[in-house]
Amino acid sequence: MLRNVAPSSAAAVGIYGLPVQSMLHEGRNKTSNNCTLTQSDISAIVIEWRNIDYCLMDEISMVGCHMLAQLHRITTIVKHTEPTTPFGGINMIFLGDFVQYPPVLDRPLYSNILSPTETLANTLHTINQTHRQRNITQRDIQCKVGCALWLQVNKVFVLTEQMHSKDPLFMAMQARLRTGQCTDDDYDMLCKRVLSSDNGVKSLRESPWNLAPMLYNQLPTVVVANDRVLNHDIDNIDLRRFLLSLPDNKTEGLPGYLPIVMNMPVLITHNIATELHISNSSIGQLVRLVYDDDDENSNNNNNNNIRDAKFPINTKYI
Repeated sequence: MLRNVAPSSAAAVGIYGLPVQSMLHEGRNKTSNNCTLTQSDISAIVIEWRNIDYCLMDEISMVGCHMLAQLHRITTIVKHTEPTTPFGGINMIFLGDFVQYPPVLDRPLYSNILSPTETLANTLHTINQTHRQRNITQRDIQCKVGCALWLQVNKVFVLTEQMHSKDPLFMAMQARLRTGQCTDDDYDMLCKRVLSSDNGVKSLRESPWNLAPMLYNQLPTVVVANDRVLNHDIDNIDLRRFLLSLPDNKTEGLPGYLPIVMNMPVLITHNIATELHISNSSIGQLVRLVYDDDDENSNNNNNNNIRDAKFPINTKYI
């Protein structure tokens, strides 16, 4: 009956939910102008949402008017209701703090873009008249729909008890930081976290810092990119070294040399399986490397042509 969603994968993982984009079937391969859902998309969404009566949306400050309007459009399709029924009759529960990150490439829900006479019904009616109004775009109207939907919220609860932190000084600093009114004393307090003999954190070997996860001095393994040109292996050693030395911003974030050690934390950068919370910004752990037979044989060859002076001499290259 309850579905948890959030405007980003990182926020969705924190509440064991799904990113809103997965429901809207939006992704990095979808263009911003392509908002048309196929019948297959609609059928999949109907199956996922047909029994949902409550939807909890976290990090509401990052939800913009256009995104909220898109969610409303999908839920009315799923629940087979009129567009004037907010979210198809699903009870929406919004959580968050508007003094946090604003939406990206969208208008905040508190935008003053509606006139006193505009309502959800007549704003939706305006969508059908868009082609007659050359001074307003479809996106502008969707933003007005989202703003009108936000004005439908009829219950507000303000949480006043801090549950995450119990340190009164740190809580007071956070309250000032929230509104951009920090003091020099706040700065000095944060500087005490710097590792120094003059501060409270004198060594990472002392409690509680010695319990923090750290990478230990292990035999490093470097996974070397196997570059190909026109689907052919590269025979020229100088060309291969040049490609391996390219910076990450020239290779779509994939380095030529990827150093790893066992049990290191890794950050997922793609929505691999959002239903399993393996999505963009979720954190995992490198457990082991699994090789094919051919890879195992190639690892036994000590290829000096791919070595790099930045790594220790005992580095294992793959």
